[in-house]
Amino acid sequence: MIGMVLAGLLLAGVSLTLNMWARSSMSLGNYADMSGNSRRALDIFAYDVRHAKNVSASTSSTFALTAYGTSNSIVNVTYSFDADANTLIRNYGGVSPITIDDVEQFGFS
Repeated sequence: MIGMVLAGLLLAGVSLTLNMWARSSMSLGNYADMSGNSRRALDIFAYDVRHAKNVSASTSSTFALTAYGTSNSIVNVTYSFDADANTLIRNYGGVSPITIDDVEQFGFS
């Protein structure tokens, strides 16, 4: 009887440890994805700023610039933060894919 109680406690401990390990692994994977997406978006933003000819508009939620594109063509690039949808959107030459999702705060100054 004592052996069954000890075995039950041991199994409960092992299952709790495995459960915590699985949750930690999932959190770490989500953090790595978030970090990669943020880093990629900031790299794109830095590239656009380095190739900027001038800044045409800047507000707390919008940043627009004119940049040199491929073959020295001039391209309008606009970054805008949508607080309702929690997204940062990059409009490059009329194409507006969502750059970053789940952004709680963002501002240009």
